Amino acid sequence: MRIGFTVGVFDLFHDGHRNLLEEAAKHCDLLLVGVMNDYWVRVQKGHDRPAQSEQTRLLAVRNHPGVWKAILLDTLDMSPYLQVADVWLLGENQRNMRPFDPPIPQVRIPETPGVSTTLLLSGGYNAAHEAKTEVGRASDTGSAGPDRVRHLGQSEGAGRGEGRAREPASVRRRPGRGAGS
Repeated sequence: MRIGFTVGVFDLFHDGHRNLLEEAAKHCDLLLVGVMNDYWVRVQKGHDRPAQSEQTRLLAVRNHPGVWKAILLDTLDMSPYLQVADVWLLGENQRNMRPFDPPIPQVRIPETPGVSTTLLLSGGYNAAHEAKTEVGRASDTGSAGPDRVRHLGQSEGAGRGEGRAREPASVRRRPGRGAGS
Protein backbone atom coordinates (compact mmCIF):
# COMPACT_ATOMS: atom_id res chain seq x y z
CA MET A 1 0.00 0.00 0.00
CA ARG A 2 1.39 3.37 -1.03
CA ILE A 3 0.64 6.14 1.50
CA GLY A 4 0.54 9.74 0.32
CA PHE A 5 0.72 12.81 2.55
CA THR A 6 -0.42 16.35 1.85
CA VAL A 7 -1.02 19.36 4.06
CA GLY A 8 -2.92 22.62 3.82
CA VAL A 9 -5.21 25.14 5.46
CA PHE A 10 -8.34 24.20 3.47
CA ASP A 11 -10.15 27.39 4.48
CA LEU A 12 -13.54 27.91 2.77
CA PHE A 13 -13.18 24.50 1.11
CA HIS A 14 -13.47 25.19 -2.64
CA ASP A 15 -12.83 23.69 -6.08
CA GLY A 16 -9.07 24.25 -5.78
CA HIS A 17 -8.98 22.16 -2.60
CA ARG A 18 -11.15 19.46 -4.14
CA ASN A 19 -8.91 19.31 -7.21
CA LEU A 20 -5.76 19.10 -5.05
CA LEU A 21 -7.16 16.18 -3.07
CA GLU A 22 -8.48 14.37 -6.17
CA GLU A 23 -5.13 14.70 -7.96
CA ALA A 24 -3.17 13.74 -4.84
CA ALA A 25 -5.30 10.60 -4.37
CA LYS A 26 -4.24 9.43 -7.85
CA HIS A 27 -0.64 9.10 -6.63
CA CYS A 28 -1.29 6.79 -3.68
CA ASP A 29 -3.54 4.09 -2.25
CA LEU A 30 -4.19 5.92 1.02
CA LEU A 31 -4.18 9.71 1.32
CA LEU A 32 -3.29 11.19 4.72
CA VAL A 33 -4.12 14.91 4.91
CA GLY A 34 -2.79 17.34 7.50
CA VAL A 35 -4.97 20.38 8.22
CA MET A 36 -3.10 23.27 9.85
CA ASN A 37 -4.52 24.41 13.19
CA ASP A 38 -5.84 27.95 13.70
CA TYR A 39 -2.69 29.17 15.48
CA TRP A 40 -0.32 28.32 12.61
CA VAL A 41 -2.73 29.66 10.01
CA ARG A 42 -2.74 33.04 11.81
CA VAL A 43 1.06 32.97 12.06
CA GLN A 44 1.41 32.29 8.32
CA LYS A 45 -1.52 34.25 6.84
CA GLY A 46 -2.42 36.98 9.33
CA HIS A 47 -4.73 37.68 12.25
CA ASP A 48 -7.90 37.65 10.13
CA ARG A 49 -7.38 34.07 8.99
CA PRO A 50 -8.63 31.42 8.92
CA ALA A 51 -12.21 32.36 8.09
CA GLN A 52 -13.44 28.98 9.39
CA SER A 53 -12.56 27.10 12.56
CA GLU A 54 -10.06 24.26 12.47
CA GLN A 55 -12.86 21.79 13.27
CA THR A 56 -14.95 22.98 10.31
CA ARG A 57 -11.96 22.79 7.96
CA LEU A 58 -10.97 19.35 9.28
CA LEU A 59 -14.49 17.99 8.74
CA ALA A 60 -14.62 19.36 5.19
CA VAL A 61 -11.41 17.50 4.36
CA ARG A 62 -12.52 14.31 6.14
CA ASN A 63 -15.71 14.31 4.08
CA HIS A 64 -13.83 14.33 0.77
CA PRO A 65 -14.08 10.87 -0.86
CA GLY A 66 -10.38 10.70 -1.77
CA VAL A 67 -9.17 11.19 1.81
CA TRP A 68 -8.25 8.15 3.90
CA LYS A 69 -7.50 10.09 7.08
CA ALA A 70 -7.37 13.78 8.00
CA ILE A 71 -5.55 15.05 11.09
CA LEU A 72 -5.08 18.43 12.72
CA LEU A 73 -1.46 19.65 12.70
CA ASP A 74 0.16 21.92 15.25
CA THR A 75 3.59 22.21 13.65
CA LEU A 76 5.25 23.49 10.50
CA ASP A 77 7.70 20.58 10.51
CA MET A 78 6.25 17.70 8.50
CA SER A 79 9.16 15.30 9.24
CA PRO A 80 7.23 12.96 11.58
CA TYR A 81 4.42 12.54 9.05
CA LEU A 82 6.84 11.91 6.20
CA GLN A 83 8.22 8.95 8.17
CA VAL A 84 4.91 7.10 7.64
CA ALA A 85 4.33 8.20 4.02
CA ASP A 86 5.75 7.00 0.72
CA VAL A 87 5.15 10.20 -1.27
CA TRP A 88 4.71 13.88 -0.31
CA LEU A 89 2.02 15.54 -2.42
CA LEU A 90 2.26 19.33 -2.54
CA GLY A 91 0.42 22.10 -4.30
CA GLU A 92 2.65 23.93 -6.76
CA ASN A 93 2.61 27.04 -4.57
CA GLN A 94 3.66 25.24 -1.37
CA ARG A 95 7.35 26.18 -1.41
CA ASN A 96 8.14 26.86 2.25
CA MET A 97 7.28 23.44 3.67
CA ARG A 98 9.75 21.79 6.04
CA PRO A 99 11.79 19.72 5.72
CA PHE A 100 13.28 21.33 2.64
CA ASP A 101 15.08 18.09 1.75
CA PRO A 102 12.43 15.41 2.44
CA PRO A 103 13.29 11.73 2.87
CA ILE A 104 10.64 10.64 0.33
CA PRO A 105 9.74 11.64 -3.25
CA GLN A 106 7.63 14.76 -3.81
CA VAL A 107 4.91 15.28 -6.40
CA ARG A 108 3.75 18.83 -7.22
CA ILE A 109 0.03 19.22 -7.99
CA PRO A 110 -0.85 22.18 -10.28
CA GLU A 111 -3.09 24.81 -8.73
CA THR A 112 -6.59 25.39 -10.05
CA PRO A 113 -6.55 28.66 -12.01
CA GLY A 114 -8.85 31.46 -10.90
CA VAL A 115 -9.84 30.12 -7.48
CA SER A 116 -8.36 30.64 -4.03
CA THR A 117 -9.50 31.38 -0.52
CA THR A 118 -8.04 34.88 -0.86
CA LEU A 119 -10.23 35.51 -3.93
CA LEU A 120 -13.27 34.13 -2.13
CA LEU A 121 -12.69 36.41 0.86
CA SER A 122 -12.15 39.48 -1.33
CA GLY A 123 -15.28 38.81 -3.39
CA GLY A 124 -13.21 38.57 -6.58
CA TYR A 125 -13.98 34.91 -7.10
CA ASN A 126 -17.74 35.41 -6.83
CA ALA A 127 -17.79 38.11 -9.52
CA ALA A 128 -15.57 36.10 -11.88
CA HIS A 129 -17.50 32.92 -11.09
CA GLU A 130 -20.84 34.57 -11.85
CA ALA A 131 -19.55 35.87 -15.17
CA LYS A 132 -18.26 32.42 -16.18
CA THR A 133 -21.16 30.30 -15.02
CA GLU A 134 -24.24 32.04 -16.28
CA VAL A 135 -23.93 33.24 -19.85
CA GLY A 136 -27.13 34.66 -21.26
CA ARG A 137 -28.63 35.63 -17.92
CA ALA A 138 -30.32 38.66 -19.49
CA SER A 139 -32.54 36.42 -21.59
CA ASP A 140 -36.22 37.09 -20.90
CA THR A 141 -37.20 33.50 -21.61
CA GLY A 142 -34.95 31.99 -18.95
CA SER A 143 -34.45 28.93 -21.12
CA ALA A 144 -31.33 26.88 -20.79
CA GLY A 145 -30.41 27.11 -24.46
CA PRO A 146 -26.93 26.69 -25.95
CA ASP A 147 -25.91 30.17 -24.78
CA ARG A 148 -26.20 29.18 -21.10
CA VAL A 149 -23.35 27.49 -19.28
CA ARG A 150 -23.60 25.79 -15.90
CA HIS A 151 -20.73 25.26 -13.55
CA LEU A 152 -20.94 21.79 -12.04
CA GLY A 153 -17.91 21.77 -9.73
CA GLN A 154 -19.14 24.02 -6.92
CA SER A 155 -20.87 22.66 -3.89
CA GLU A 156 -22.41 24.42 -0.94
CA GLY A 157 -22.33 23.77 2.76
CA ALA A 158 -18.88 22.20 3.07
CA GLY A 159 -17.97 21.76 6.68
CA ARG A 160 -21.41 22.27 8.22
CA GLY A 161 -20.82 20.37 11.41
CA GLU A 162 -18.32 21.00 14.14
CA GLY A 163 -16.44 18.24 15.88
CA ARG A 164 -13.53 17.77 18.20
CA ALA A 165 -10.35 17.16 16.23
CA ARG A 166 -7.90 14.61 17.55
CA GLU A 167 -4.28 14.44 16.60
CA PRO A 168 -2.34 11.32 17.49
CA ALA A 169 -0.01 11.80 20.46
CA SER A 170 2.79 10.26 18.42
CA VAL A 171 3.35 9.05 14.92
CA ARG A 172 4.64 5.51 14.55
CA ARG A 173 7.61 5.03 12.31
CA ARG A 174 7.30 2.36 9.68
CA PRO A 175 10.04 -0.29 9.61
CA GLY A 176 12.90 0.64 7.30
CA ARG A 177 12.21 4.36 7.47
CA GLY A 178 15.19 5.38 9.59
CA ALA A 179 17.88 7.88 8.67
CA GLY A 180 19.99 5.29 6.86
CA SER A 181 17.14 3.70 4.85
